[in-house]
Amino acid sequence: MYLHELKIGNVTLKNNILLAPMAGITNLPFRSICEEFRTSV
Repeated sequence: MYLHELKIGNVTLKNNILLAPMAGITNLPFRSICEEFRTSV
């Protein structure tokens, strides 16, 4: 996987990994794992 900066309009993100909202589908363990990875990248 290649990480690079992503620019959408005038907003610049430091990487190109996105996770769509999944209300009503995901659970706390899944969201906790996502949070753990978000802070480590």
